[in-house]
Amino acid sequence: MSTKCEFKWGIEKSVGRKNSDFRFYESFFYDGEEYSLYDSVVLYRDGDLETYVGKLVRMYETPEQEKRVKIVWYFRPTEIRNFLDDYRPKANELLLASGEGKGLYNINSPSLFCIDVLSGSCSFKKCNVLCASNDRRNPLVSNEELCRADYIFSQTFDVAKLKIEERFPEKIAGVKVENFFNKKKDKALATVSESKRTAASVEKQRYHPSENTASRPTSPVAKSKIGKNFAEKGDEAKGWLINVFPI
Repeated sequence: MSTKCEFKWGIEKSVGRKNSDFRFYESFFYDGEEYSLYDSVVLYRDGDLETYVGKLVRMYETPEQEKRVKIVWYFRPTEIRNFLDDYRPKANELLLASGEGKGLYNINSPSLFCIDVLSGSCSFKKCNVLCASNDRRNPLVSNEELCRADYIFSQTFDVAKLKIEERFPEKIAGVKVENFFNKKKDKALATVSESKRTAASVEKQRYHPSENTASRPTSPVAKSKIGKNFAEKGDEAKGWLINVFPI
């Protein structure tokens, strides 16, 4: 096992609007690998049964030179199984967190995480998450690309309403929703994608043909039984939560 775990910032993006002593970055280098804004990552902590999947949406340093990384979470269906009702997710499908409340995001300290990596108690790596939604803001990808992805998602799970939503909001955790969708391609490919989207809209939904509503209501019985993983996500018990700074 390595005895050294290095962290350093990449390109500086901007300074805080309210406090110019906050410095924001487009990427960081962690143990020799570069992580950029809007990369998806898998985190594992010793003793947990499952890994956690999230998207890096903000990277900054405070006036006290404390390094911070904000991660918006994806939910595994097993984490919110009491709220799935008749929704039937694919084997590698996730649901993007949305709404306001516990479980939406964490703000992590890379320095503290590095200590956990060196001790062997956790791991951290990039992964490929693609969006299969027919939302017009989402650049479509081929079926081959979806098959090669580590994970896919096409809907969100609202942590306040405790229900699955097909329609994506304008922002999630203060970040434009376009940053959660697939990366844009060149104009020629975009035209092909739009043709695919039109065909898909006629066929309704490719991945969930039984889905007929914009969102699924949660039954009173399901609301009374929050799954253990959902209850802990975003909680200090997870060990990664840092206070949000007013920036």
